[in-house]
Amino acid sequence: MVAVSKHTVFPGFQQSKKIPVQRIELCQVAKNRMVEDFPLTAREIIQDKDAWYYEGDVCSMEGIGRFVLSLPEHITILEGEEVRQYVRDKADYILKVMLP
Repeated sequence: MVAVSKHTVFPGFQQSKKIPVQRIELCQVAKNRMVEDFPLTAREIIQDKDAWYYEGDVCSMEGIGRFVLSLPEHITILEGEEVRQYVRDKADYILKVMLP
């Protein structure tokens, strides 16, 4: 079993490297799904009026990237170039390879 630190609640293969995700805005649906799928994120989600914000580090973009791509209409990437680039790369792949 791999120990999960406070700031690495998404699974990843590069356990020694932490990548800052910084700030992702979540609607109620995305917030509930994040906490359900990744329970340790509950302590890194803050609420401000009608929105929730996830701020934290990850070990790889794969976990957070798949989560963002699974609910694109419910999530806004406010800060974090690494996760933005991951989503861009996957979107390019979808558009150019899967849907030529």
